[in-house]
Amino acid sequence: ATTEIYTLSLHDALPIYSTQSVSSFDSPLKQQLREENAKKERKSLETAFAELLEAIKATPGATIISADVEERYIYAEMREGNAVDDVEWLLSSDAPLVGYRSSPRSGNDDQRQRRRIRDIRKSLGPVGWKSVGRMPE
Repeated sequence: ATTEIYTLSLHDALPIYSTQSVSSFDSPLKQQLREENAKKERKSLETAFAELLEAIKATPGATIISADVEERYIYAEMREGNAVDDVEWLLSSDAPLVGYRSSPRSGNDDQRQRRRIRDIRKSLGPVGWKSVGRMPE
């Protein structure tokens, strides 16, 4: 059986963050994926967490600040030139989804943030991850 975990990538800033933030959050898609995947075999949370963590570590300029499998949370600092972004990931406990938020600490460039998240998502494809892409609110 194939196992899949989905990443949800909404590129809309939450009001409490900088307008240059890139973020994902709960949407109607989460319920749809939960229903569609209820019968499918899924990776364990621990396996998915380890795969995501390795993909982040392999990203140039990435420094893991915090990674807690029990909390399903990863926080990394991403550096590119003089730009620094704070990026967080949260694995859902009840659906095969990973939410993320990328916010610039310096060097406001949302294209850089989107490109980095896209590259991380693509790097997970060979191990069975599927991206649901950008979703409307």
